[in-house]
Amino acid sequence: MRKMSAREILVQTIKELMENQLLDDITVKDILDSSGLSRPTFYKYFFDKQDLMTYVFKKELADPFFWDFSKGLHEREVLFLKHLAKNRNFYLNALKTSGQNSLYDLWIDLACSSLHGYFRSTNVGARMDDADLVFASKYLAYAWVNMNINWLRDSDGLTAEEMERKLSAMMEHGLGGLYR
Repeated sequence: MRKMSAREILVQTIKELMENQLLDDITVKDILDSSGLSRPTFYKYFFDKQDLMTYVFKKELADPFFWDFSKGLHEREVLFLKHLAKNRNFYLNALKTSGQNSLYDLWIDLACSSLHGYFRSTNVGARMDDADLVFASKYLAYAWVNMNINWLRDSDGLTAEEMERKLSAMMEHGLGGLYR
């Protein structure tokens, strides 16, 4: 079995701590005590605990979903939702952290950037002026992110695959997509 790096240990530690606590209630000392690592090691990798939480989101969700195009969009969305569900308490607690660099704001920004890039690469985006492209990207990013958060809080009995089908239908065909 491969030995975990210090960064991986810090990631695992913050995820374990945030299963039952809010980030605001966790100190760097708590992270160090739980991980067995030193303060200089923590600061070698992360600026603060917020930076660590942001790293987890980017590494485990944003990078694979928003920027890894080796899998199709639908497959990436299902994997995204399954990862959210598997780490439900961590992400629900992370979303309760507000203020500058909140997870919610980061998620919205990354979704906007990803959608904007996607639209630019399509025929639809090529026919839109930049202001409309930005508007459409923001509109869909807010809808998509908030629906994912709603599903995370209360899945309404929907599996990841069912949720993905509903999100895709709405994104591709509007309200009429749910009745196809």
